[in-house]
Amino acid sequence: MRIEKWDNPNEHISTDYLFDVKGRIKEKRHNGYGDPFSYIYEYEGNSFLPFKLVYTSCWESGSVTITSLYEYTETDNKGNWTACKVAVTTETYDMDREEPEIKKDTKTYTRKIEYYTSEELKKGESYASEDTSSSGGIFAGKSFKRILLEILLVVLFLFAIGHMVYINFVRGARCGEYTIEYFQEQRKNKNLTPTSSAEENEQAWTLLNQAFLKWPVVESSDEQEYRKPKRMRHINAASAIIDQAIAFAPTDPEIVTRINELTDVINSNEERYFNGSKFLIGVAVVITLLMAYSSGETVRSIVSFGLGIAVYILASYTPAFLIEKRAKYGMGSVSNGIFAAVFSMIAGARTVRITTKWKDGREEVEDDYTQHWIAWFLGLFVIFVLGAFIIFWAILNYIRNYILYI
Repeated sequence: MRIEKWDNPNEHISTDYLFDVKGRIKEKRHNGYGDPFSYIYEYEGNSFLPFKLVYTSCWESGSVTITSLYEYTETDNKGNWTACKVAVTTETYDMDREEPEIKKDTKTYTRKIEYYTSEELKKGESYASEDTSSSGGIFAGKSFKRILLEILLVVLFLFAIGHMVYINFVRGARCGEYTIEYFQEQRKNKNLTPTSSAEENEQAWTLLNQAFLKWPVVESSDEQEYRKPKRMRHINAASAIIDQAIAFAPTDPEIVTRINELTDVINSNEERYFNGSKFLIGVAVVITLLMAYSSGETVRSIVSFGLGIAVYILASYTPAFLIEKRAKYGMGSVSNGIFAAVFSMIAGARTVRITTKWKDGREEVEDDYTQHWIAWFLGLFVIFVLGAFIIFWAILNYIRNYILYI
C-alpha cells in the first residue's frame, strides 16, 4: 500500500491518495474547508479499470452516497475502454426525513482514442514549434478570419484618426481670400488677357448666383433674402460651383468681392469647435488613474485609456453649422444628455418621512433615504460605464461629426 498526501497550509486543505500494491488508486479523501468527501475504488482481478466507485460526502444535517457500477462493453487493443455503461445509485440522507431519498440512473459513454508513436509526437512538437514561431506575437493561436478582422479594424481606426487630423490641422480653410491681383496673376499664367472679358464676368456671376441658391433661406425681407448652408451637402455643392467661377479668374471688383463673401460664409460655417462633454473627459481621466493604480499596469492603462480620451477630443470637434442645427433641434451631445438625466434622477429622489403617533402622546419621526441611495448608486454606475467606454463615444462622435453630419 502507498499513501500520498497533498497539503495546502494557506487554506488548511489536505487530500490523501491511497494506492494498492499494483499502483491502482483505492481511495481519495479530502479534508479541510467545506464538506469533507471521499472516493473509494474497487477492482476485479488484475484489471486497472474500476468496476465500482463510491462517492461519499457529509454535512451538518445529512450526507450523500453515490455508487457507480461500471460495465465496460468495448475496449481497444491497448486495453482502454471505448464504450462504458454506468449504473448510478444516489442515496441522500437528511435529518428532516426518516427514510433516505434514493435515485437510480443509467448512462452510456463512448470515446475514441488516437495513439501516436514517439516519432510522431516529436514531429508534432516540431510543427507546433514552427507554427508558434511563425505566427507568434499578437496573432498566436488566432484564426485567419480573426486576424483579418483585427487588421481591418486597426486600419479603419488609423484611417479615422488620419482623417480627423487632416481636416483639423492639415487642410485648413476650404477657401482663401481672393484679390484682383491674384486673378491677374492666374490669367497671366494661363496666357489670357490681363482683365476678364464681359462674357467671362457674366458666366462667373451666374455661377456665383447658382452657388448662393444652393443654400436654404434663413431670413428674407422685401429687398433681399439671406441664405446659409445648413448641411454639409450645401457646402460641398456651393464650393464646387464657386470653384468653377474662380476658374474664370474674374478681375471685376464686384465679382471678386462676391466670391470672398460666399467663401467667408463657407469657412465660418465649416470651422470646427469642441462640442463634446468635458465632464465625460474628467470621468475618463479619473477611471484611467484608478485602473492604472489598481491593475499595476500603469503604462498600459494610461496609454489605452489616454488614446481613447485623445480620440474622443478630436472626434468632438464639430462644424459650426452642425452645432447651430443641433442647438435648434435639441440634438446636442448624447453623453451630456445622459448625464443630465442621471443628475435629474439624483435630484428628483425623495426622502420619505414616516411619523408614528402613539396613544400615550409620543411621536416618532423616521426618515427613509432609500430613493437617494438607489439614485446615487445607479447614477454613479452609469457615469462609470460612460467614462470607461469613452472610445465608443469617440466613434459615435466621429460618425456624427465627420461622416454623416447629423
